[in-house]
Amino acid sequence: MLDKLENGFDYQASNNDVRIVNFFDSPEAKLTKKEAEDGKTEANVNLSDFANWINKINTPL
Repeated sequence: MLDKLENGFDYQASNNDVRIVNFFDSPEAKLTKKEAEDGKTEANVNLSDFANWINKINTPL
């Protein structure tokens, strides 16, 4: 059974074996968000590569 933690995004198994964390608050995510907001990003990929990537991450294990 999962117990809801304080921030509403994190869950922890009652036996403490599993924990899903909110990665949006990680330093890397915050840096990436700032770079995007400041226009410091560029796309080096075409739509075909993007579609292939999406298909790969959507494929069940």
